[in-house]
Amino acid sequence: MDGYGEVENLVKENQPELLKFEDLVFPELSEDKSIIDYYKELNAPTFLNKLHKMYVNIARMGGLNQYVGMNWLSWWYK
Repeated sequence: MDGYGEVENLVKENQPELLKFEDLVFPELSEDKSIIDYYKELNAPTFLNKLHKMYVNIARMGGLNQYVGMNWLSWWYK
């Protein structure tokens, strides 16, 4: 199985539009934030929608008979 870096390099050359994750910023847990507030941020509909879009784009990476993104996601979830 190729690592994500290898998949990303392949896609940069052939499908760079699928790597548009710049607006995905993961919430950070800090001393002034409660665990409950942190989990609320992680489960906010807007954040979950951005994560979903990222995974859909990863699944689309590759071409006919070359499902590198889907193969990587399958490995990741296993």
